[in-house]
Parts: sequence; structure tokens; C-alpha cells
Amino acid sequence: QSASRISWHQHDCFEILLLADGSTTYEFRNGNRVTLSGGQFLVIPPCIEHRGVNDIRSPARLTGVMFDPDARLATKLT
Repeated sequence: QSASRISWHQHDCFEILLLADGSTTYEFRNGNRVTLSGGQFLVIPPCIEHRGVNDIRSPARLTGVMFDPDARLATKLT
């Protein structure tokens, strides 16, 4: 088990976060925050700066998928 803060970053494509269980919060540069619970997901558009809020008291299992609809063959076998 590990817990660490995800620092400010952004991506050139969509990021889809899927929370299996637990709870976590993401913060955006504009000040908005989104708290996710198990079974929920979050889609972050390209070039939006975000980070995980430093709350290691709320364990979570999550996975993320990057999706670039402009990538070659993105609409095949997806």
C-alpha cells in the first residue's frame, strides 16, 4: 500500500479516472475540487491542470486511462 500526493500536471489528451473503491479528491487550478467515491469516474479534458489533494487518510483503489481521439487508429479496436 502506498500513498502520495499527485502534483500539478496536465495531459495532451483526455484522462479518465475510474475509482474502484475508497475515496479521493482532485483539485483544479481554477480552485474547483471533485471528490470521488468507489464506483464513480471522472473525465478530465486535455490541457486542464490538476492534482490529487493531499489526503492520505482516505485510501482508494483507482486506475486511469488516457484517451486521445486524434491519435491514429483511435476509433478502431477501442
